[in-house]
Amino acid sequence: MAMAKGAGVLPLVRRPMDLLFVVFFVTHIPTSLLVDGQCALPSEYFPQKATELLAFHLETFKDPLMGTCPGWLQLIIWCELLLQVPFFFAATYAFVRGSKWIRIPAIVYGTHTSTTLMPILGAFWLSNGQKEYPGYNLSFEDKAKLTLLYIPYLIMPFLLVVKMVAREDPFKRYRAGGAKKAKKK
Repeated sequence: MAMAKGAGVLPLVRRPMDLLFVVFFVTHIPTSLLVDGQCALPSEYFPQKATELLAFHLETFKDPLMGTCPGWLQLIIWCELLLQVPFFFAATYAFVRGSKWIRIPAIVYGTHTSTTLMPILGAFWLSNGQKEYPGYNLSFEDKAKLTLLYIPYLIMPFLLVVKMVAREDPFKRYRAGGAKKAKKK
């Protein structure tokens, strides 16, 4: 009898990297909807606590992109809202269940997100400061803080692509009989 999809997969708490991905997906949902979304939609659509959170972010990190919302960033955020947020829900479900159908969507998501982070990080380091983003003149320390804040959104999607490309069934080693035992000599 064939094993049902997700059947026999170890519990999520016994799959630390998968658990990390799930935490990443779940925490990214409110961040995308309540903070990043403010760059694409009018502020009156957001609860006061969300606008306060964005204000805190801008004050703490001096983020010129979220502070000025250039057109190219708005387009990236629309992709985040319309494509990535639904993916986060689907990926959370698939990772908990160990469902391999998430493999191709995860590769698409990870590739898309990794590549969109490059111009974002580049904007911090290569911009002309006040000229491109009026009111923002970032010091080296400011740029480093922003990079540390944003780098997980480059690394996690990249690691996801690596995980999904490495195996046709990314959860196989976590299924009963999925891992091959080393032969004793």
